[in-house]
Amino acid sequence: MKDYKIRNLINYYLPKKKLNILDCGCHKGNFLKKIGLKRLKNGYLVDPLDYNVIRKLKLKNFKFLPYCLGSTSKKQSFTIYSSKYPEWSSINSLGPKSIYKKRYYKYLNKKNIKKFVHQTTIDNILKKNKKKIDILKIDCQSTSLEILEGSKKNLKKKSFNMIIVAINLSEFYKNKKDDFLKILKLLDTHGYELINIANAHSGKLGNLNYDFFNFKIWTFDSIFIKKNLSKI
Repeated sequence: MKDYKIRNLINYYLPKKKLNILDCGCHKGNFLKKIGLKRLKNGYLVDPLDYNVIRKLKLKNFKFLPYCLGSTSKKQSFTIYSSKYPEWSSINSLGPKSIYKKRYYKYLNKKNIKKFVHQTTIDNILKKNKKKIDILKIDCQSTSLEILEGSKKNLKKKSFNMIIVAINLSEFYKNKKDDFLKILKLLDTHGYELINIANAHSGKLGNLNYDFFNFKIWTFDSIFIKKNLSKI
């Protein structure tokens, strides 16, 4: 049986068009590569750390915003826990049960690097944007619900055709997991339905990331579409 990935699903629901993307937690542009760079039109890349994605991937019509995202706008303390894996950086703290501490402690910095960053909301970012966003992608270290709560105005307006949300069901950060049920309810209330899940790393549809020591789900990407998307 053929392995289908996020790219196949996007090509099915959003065929034959260049895509406008809002990538929250863009890191090094891995999600954009999963879609296929030739399909990209324009959009926003948001991340507290600048990996020079626009220059490296030659994304002429994209704008990079050096923010973290949440339900409100404010100044936030942000910690870089690993220089080797800066994508582990977060506004959340690491507790003794953190997977990073239990499984990957050798990659953690001996001394954390702290900085202050500006937190904003998706609604603020899109305040002056008049174009519909084809895909909203959120992968921001166990803060998915807060970020979606900061986009309620645009959810109400159905500004997104597809929403891809990273879900951490295990404790990567102290007393912090993504509340998948609340996310499902919030998006359902605004007219979005869950259609699939994907492996957070490979993008393979219907596949999860496990902790095989105890067969516990670690993380996955949940994929939602606007309920009338098939009629577009």
